[in-house]
Amino acid sequence: MRLPKRYGQSSIASCPFCGGQFAEALAAALVRAAEAASLSVAREEGAPTTGNGGVAESDLAIDLATASGARWIMIAVASVQDSRALWRASVYDGSSGALLGSDSFSAYAGLSALASIGVSAEKAVETALVNISEIGSSEP
Repeated sequence: MRLPKRYGQSSIASCPFCGGQFAEALAAALVRAAEAASLSVAREEGAPTTGNGGVAESDLAIDLATASGARWIMIAVASVQDSRALWRASVYDGSSGALLGSDSFSAYAGLSALASIGVSAEKAVETALVNISEIGSSEP
């Protein structure tokens, strides 16, 4: 995109967050929120970082849990549409594919969205912890 200036032309650089940085920020926020809740977290090497090829997230969570041996799976999804960043932070039970906690939101695609991304991750993990504790108390 080019904007005319009084003494010539200048160009506007493309969005610095459009290349997946919002998803990376959301994934990092999920890890921080889980670690703050004393959950052990490891990012699975080779885990998909872009589109899931039409697979339902619950099925993806089961597949990731099977491959990694983890029980709880966190999935970060983010995209930029026009000038808005949209994201969803989700925590699944890897054994059943049940959604335990999730939060989604959108904001202007800029640095100001990063604080909201952190809040979304905290809400998703907080809700998941409530459900995890209920699962733990109901299992033999």
